Amino acid sequence: MCIRDRKKDIDKAKAAIRKGNEEGAKLFLANAVQKQKESLNMLKMAHKMDALSSQVKSNTHNTELMQNLNSLTPLLNFQADNISVENVYTQMSSFQEAMDKLTVAGQLVDTAVNKNITDENSDVAVDTMFNQLKQEMYVQVEGELGIKNDNLFNELKQPAQKSTNKDEEFLNNLKKL
Repeated sequence: MCIRDRKKDIDKAKAAIRKGNEEGAKLFLANAVQKQKESLNMLKMAHKMDALSSQVKSNTHNTELMQNLNSLTPLLNFQADNISVENVYTQMSSFQEAMDKLTVAGQLVDTAVNKNITDENSDVAVDTMFNQLKQEMYVQVEGELGIKNDNLFNELKQPAQKSTNKDEEFLNNLKKL
């Protein structure tokens, strides 16, 4: 509002100068300066009011917080008085001991299972499958190239004979049991 009035006074001062009324122009400009000061004072007051409002809100929230804490404190004291520290310690120690026993038992079971799973039979099976794969590749390349008994693939044929011997040994050992 003061800014609008200031602008009007400046416009009136311009009109007065055009008419040759310097004294009237100065009065209008003095009014414009006064309106500008009034506008700044109002702006300062508005900022002070905002700051005061924030402080009041903060104090209100702090008061509410303190009231909530005051109502909560007796409940916390009651809980603290009714908790048996010795009982909690005993229960936690018992729980930890049970977890340790369970962990050790689980590790024993895992070790036994893994030992039974990874016996030499699985190694023999892997070797057999590997040699079969090599032989299949030999046959495929031999068919594509049209070459028979190539010296390059002789070594592929030899490991197959070795794995057959291992299989026979394993079966003989089973028969002895």
